[in-house]
Amino acid sequence: MQTSLLPIAVLSALAAAAGRSAEAPLTALPPQPAESRPLAERSAEPPAST
Repeated sequence: MQTSLLPIAVLSALAAAAGRSAEAPLTALPPQPAESRPLAERSAEPPAST
């Protein structure tokens, strides 16, 4: 039994068009501001808590 591939082709074209028109997803984290401290200071051990 041979089935027609036309419905599959139509659905594939519709899905591709819908995917292209969809908005880009938002990133998980917003862009972070630039770090002004030097790398050595950022990776230094934090002061001991009292």
